[in-house]
Amino acid sequence: MHILDELKERGFIRQVTFEEDLYKAFDKGMVTFYTGFDPTADSLHIGHYIPIMAMAHLQRAGHRPIALMGGGTGMVGDPSGKSDLRKVLTVEDIDHNVECFKKQMSNFLDFDPAKPNCALIVNNADWLRNLNYIEFLRDVGSLFSVNRMLTAECYKQRMEKGLTFLEFNYMIMQSYDFLMLNHKYGCILQAGGDDQWSNMLSGADLIRRKDGKDAFALTFQLLLHQSMLRCCLSTGFNLFFQLGQFLLQRIIFFLCLIKLHSCFCQFLSGRAIGLLQTVVFLLHPGTVQKKHIQIQGLQLVPLFQIDTGGFRLAF
Repeated sequence: MHILDELKERGFIRQVTFEEDLYKAFDKGMVTFYTGFDPTADSLHIGHYIPIMAMAHLQRAGHRPIALMGGGTGMVGDPSGKSDLRKVLTVEDIDHNVECFKKQMSNFLDFDPAKPNCALIVNNADWLRNLNYIEFLRDVGSLFSVNRMLTAECYKQRMEKGLTFLEFNYMIMQSYDFLMLNHKYGCILQAGGDDQWSNMLSGADLIRRKDGKDAFALTFQLLLHQSMLRCCLSTGFNLFFQLGQFLLQRIIFFLCLIKLHSCFCQFLSGRAIGLLQTVVFLLHPGTVQKKHIQIQGLQLVPLFQIDTGGFRLAF
């Protein structure tokens, strides 16, 4: 099965640009792609697990993932899906969080330098923190339309309460990331959560307009809280296991690397909860206390054993 078809079957893919051309690019050989992670906390959260697992599937199909750490964009804060201004972090806090992310990433991606599709960790602080503002405006800012930017979905919630000029620059900075990764590593695909769609479109458009080269964007489904807000620690929601069967059946296809039929069998055998517990253990090994998992003081389902039923997760 084509890797893009497998991601569709598992329910990962939400939107994609120039889909036919992207299939052709994958058919030609190894595709270098990236997903960005802004270090707003000192740990990845459960909402990151879907894009990370999609990266793992793509890497196992022979393609090269880049995990882009937002050491530069994290100083601005992504307004996508936010009703309030993000907390402004210090440079020291951001750099600390980046190092924490790097350690966790090694549980999911293959960083063996002997392999041609070895995963890379790159920090956009390397090119964003020392930008010459005038040159950046002339070379990159001139290719963006303010009228078009204001219609972007990622700004709508913030417009209601007031969008700062600081946040308004985020789309341009993320687009510039894509351009730099294209120049440095031949990256042609940006992948990420569906809340990033507007930013990702702008990045692919920047490469096409500035360099006349193919570039693509692909978004993944978001893991949503029951209130339809993203399920992540930064929005203040705890991960919970009081999940209905439909939701469990759906998300188990996101959480493991075995074939789809085997995933469904694992669900029927009642091991879905154990799988979710293992995911939390991988992201937050320090949260396992005695026979329970605790997150932010909330005691969840008893963890009698970490049993994945013999299937392999991304480690």
